Amino acid sequence: MINSQQVTYERYRRKVFPIGWRVQYRSNKIKGTEVPIEDNEIREDFTSTQDNKIFVEELINKLPNEENLLLRKIYIEGYKEAEISQQLKISQQAVNKWKKKLLNYLFRII
Repeated sequence: MINSQQVTYERYRRKVFPIGWRVQYRSNKIKGTEVPIEDNEIREDFTSTQDNKIFVEELINKLPNEENLLLRKIYIEGYKEAEISQQLKISQQAVNKWKKKLLNYLFRII
């Protein structure tokens, strides 16, 4: 039983990690902090892009309100960590640390 759970976990983790990477990459590209490798590599059809957005929003909604707000501002609204740190009156390092913890948490619950 544990083995099948581990297999299922790994399968979903492999699917979610690229989605998170693409969301972060696109966010950075829009903000101008990321240089595109080649646009052809990133493009997908409309339905899969929308499915990815819906999936990411569903994952973020599984978090409590404060954590939900942090990831929503970073990945959906496109705020920089520095901007969020000023809004929340915490250091940018704290924002980055929370972001990493929350992403790890989301990978574990999938």
